[in-house]
Amino acid sequence: MTARIDAAALQPIADALEACLAAADAHVGAMPDVIDAGVGCTEWFARRRVAMDALADQLRAKGWAIHYDWSGARVRFGRVAASSTSGLHGALYNWIAAVRRRQQRADLTGDRGQ
Repeated sequence: MTARIDAAALQPIADALEACLAAADAHVGAMPDVIDAGVGCTEWFARRRVAMDALADQLRAKGWAIHYDWSGARVRFGRVAASSTSGLHGALYNWIAAVRRRQQRADLTGDRGQ
C-alpha cells in the first residue's frame, strides 16, 4: 500500500509545476486566432506538443504516471490523479487544482494526510 502523503508536501511541487507550465506557455507563445492563422495555428500546436513532450519526459523521470493521446490526458503523482480531454496541459493544471483543494480541505479539517 502506498503511504499517505501530507497535502502540504505536495504544495511546493504544485507551485513549481505551475511555474514550469507558465514558462512553457511563454516559450510557445499565444495561440493564433484560429480563423485568421491558417498554417500558424498548426505551427503553434507543434511547438506546444514539443514542450509538453519534454515536460512529460521530465515528470516521468521523477515518478509521475502520465498518459496522453488524441483523446486527452491522465496524470498521477503523490496519490493525486487528474485528467483532461484537452490534453496534458489541462491535466497538469487540474492536478495542481486538486492538490490545492486537498490542502484547503486539510487546513479546514486539520487532516494532514491524503
